[in-house]
Amino acid sequence: MITMRTFIKSIIFLLLPIALLAQSVRWDPPGGTLPVGEATGLQLIFDGCEPKGNPNPPKVAGLTLQMNGQSSNISIINGSYSHTVTCNFAALLTQKQSVDIPAFDVETSKGTITVKATHFDPVGAKVSGGKSLDTAASSRIEVNPGSVWEGQVFDLTYAIQASHAYYPDFGRASFDWNADPLVAEDWSNPSQYETQANGEAQTGLLRKTRAIAHKPGTYRLNPVSEAINLSVGVTGFGFFQQRQYQQFAVTSSTPTIEVRELPAAPSNFSKAVGQFKLESKVVPENPGVGDPITWTLKLTGTGNWPDIAGLPTRHVSRDFQIIQPKAKRTPVEGKLFDATLTEDVVLVPTQTGTYTLDPVQFTYFNPSTGNYETLETPAKTITVTAATPTAAAGLPANPTATSDSTTSTLPKIHVPEPAILPSGLPRDPISDNELALVPMLDDAFYFNCLLAAIFILACWISMSLFYANKKDPNNPKRKARRRLFKLLKSMQLTDDKGILINHLKTWQKDAAILLGIPSAAPTGNTIKNPVWVQLWHEAECALYSEKQLIPNDWRDRALQALEAQSVASFNFMRGLHPRNLFPFIYILSICIFISATSSYASTPSSESAYRRGNFEEAVTGWQKEVSQTPNSWSARHNLSIALAQTDHWDLAAAQAAAAFVQHPQNAQVRWQLALASEKANYIPQSLAILLTPGPTSDIAGKASPAEWQRYEIYSIWLIAISLIVLLLLSYQNKPLRKTFKLWSLLVLITIGLICGSISFAAERYYGVTADNRSAIIWHQSTLRSIPTEADTAQKTIPLTAGSTGIAEKSFLGWIRLRFENGQTGWVRKEECVFIWK
Repeated sequence: MITMRTFIKSIIFLLLPIALLAQSVRWDPPGGTLPVGEATGLQLIFDGCEPKGNPNPPKVAGLTLQMNGQSSNISIINGSYSHTVTCNFAALLTQKQSVDIPAFDVETSKGTITVKATHFDPVGAKVSGGKSLDTAASSRIEVNPGSVWEGQVFDLTYAIQASHAYYPDFGRASFDWNADPLVAEDWSNPSQYETQANGEAQTGLLRKTRAIAHKPGTYRLNPVSEAINLSVGVTGFGFFQQRQYQQFAVTSSTPTIEVRELPAAPSNFSKAVGQFKLESKVVPENPGVGDPITWTLKLTGTGNWPDIAGLPTRHVSRDFQIIQPKAKRTPVEGKLFDATLTEDVVLVPTQTGTYTLDPVQFTYFNPSTGNYETLETPAKTITVTAATPTAAAGLPANPTATSDSTTSTLPKIHVPEPAILPSGLPRDPISDNELALVPMLDDAFYFNCLLAAIFILACWISMSLFYANKKDPNNPKRKARRRLFKLLKSMQLTDDKGILINHLKTWQKDAAILLGIPSAAPTGNTIKNPVWVQLWHEAECALYSEKQLIPNDWRDRALQALEAQSVASFNFMRGLHPRNLFPFIYILSICIFISATSSYASTPSSESAYRRGNFEEAVTGWQKEVSQTPNSWSARHNLSIALAQTDHWDLAAAQAAAAFVQHPQNAQVRWQLALASEKANYIPQSLAILLTPGPTSDIAGKASPAEWQRYEIYSIWLIAISLIVLLLLSYQNKPLRKTFKLWSLLVLITIGLICGSISFAAERYYGVTADNRSAIIWHQSTLRSIPTEADTAQKTIPLTAGSTGIAEKSFLGWIRLRFENGQTGWVRKEECVFIWK
């Protein structure tokens, strides 16, 4: 007899497999073909369940899967309920080969579900007109020569080209290439070229580099895969036509290179392969006992510098004390296989006599001749005379030295090499919390211009220039420099000793002011310039030594050093600063919010985290500060350097651009913008012009667009005040020329017109970035006709990083941008960095 409990268990047992089958995760399409070099949509469909987080398919060689978002669908048909979630992937097959996506597990709302493996075969990608991608675009790598010796430097050329008929857009022209097993330099900047192929005119980009191979054998180089945008049609009619683009991946050829093994090497082979030059120099050749001798070896040339350990060992007599610093290697900028290796050995003789420095040999392999060659420096003869008083007093004798002239290997005494000025790293955070001015809207700007006709204010340009010059920190240096010229030209070394001593003391006093030495009694140790150190030392000897002698050429050398020591001249633009030119206008402007510069309380935790090396925490803290005070140029600059430390150079470049627009006068801000733009490989067009040296860009970079806007208002006020004064004086009974100097008013009006014109032109120099609604696209994106990703029928165009537009409106996380050429479109808000908001 079947009980009710048994019946229910049987029903559950029968329905359980059906319930389990209701949840599944599958690929759509489940297999088939993928075009090589063309991005194709591939969907991962979740039936009856939802993914926990973003699914992560396994990596497959030659196949790139990039998730583009997800969508969900719920349907109820005849009481039957179904729910699916679709994850959209862009699949790009970069090589002509079959690929298998293996089975993998995904976490869903119904537990762990296994996705079945799928298989795809390659097919040729098609462009518009049904033509294959190979006929529309191609790329290649060329090796010259095709057969090399191991360690030989050879040339590599990479070229990509496409037919003019498809209006190719190479975008940022960036690509990744795996150089293994070669060691290669960075690729050169692309150069454009025109050619004919398949009976069509084509345009392309050409890059070059050099490489070496360490081991003999035959190698096939890795291919280069580069994205290119090709036109696939035109939409619209007449004036409203718009060209549509589609992105393809073009894979280069894979040539082979033969690397031959070097012949049997001699025992003194230096492992250098290439063309080299060896020089030897000894200074002085006739020293006294105790006088230092510098023996310099210099190796230059083109070759496998990464494999060259150093210069050959030299041998000298035991009668010398030896100081051998570390060799200094100086590569040519941007080159890996062109360098100079210099090694200085300091020899201090302890005995008189004649000594011979043996020749130095350097053996290398010359790939041009296929033979080993030896460079040899000539022998040098040194005659050591008796010790000079200075040398005898300054250097102790060698207690172990004898008259024996036998030679020994130079001891390895390490002396640190001189410091080289570094570059290429982000600089320190800025602690200044001053906020940048924000550009006014047009209504506010015109309102302030109208106020100029109501208020009567005065300005005194001469007093402003006098005050600015008086407060200029370089003013004492300029005066000291003029006094030094006058002193040296009238100074005679044959003067009476008393007069000469007074002249030298006066020279030291003004020289200390010129060099910016704060000490009341400076010494030669506080001076950085070696020329001035020598002059100072000789003056000290003439003042305080017993003989009180000074070299005959001291005055001429002092004049030459003074001419080389330049001081920045007075900048007359300082006189145009509001605090100097319009002192009470500036105070009144604060009251009417024209030039309100506020500050905020910065949280020191972000800077502290940066200095501890916790860059992620610093990024989070400065992002919060930027969101709260978007016109804090220092917070934007600090956020940029923190992002750079985490290798987010594209976003760092956008924040650096915003900091530069808000405060272009700061040197650290300009440094960071140049560095981040170089690493990210983009910069807004208007800012690139501002970073280009030139008189116009230098003037525009003296102030932000918001500040130039204020200067326009100041100029209008100046003209209005002058005209009102002229109008009031014209109503007096006395003639104008007897009561007031007419030309002074005309000068003020002229100055207002000139300053206003300069301010207007400088503000326009910033282009779109001068608008307080401007935004920068910080990475490669897509400009869409409507604010959605679901409608695949809409027209889109690629949007390059660094594009700058004005945000006109927003809608559910989308921003509508208007560009300088009138083009409008929608982008995601997270793809923009607002300059002022």
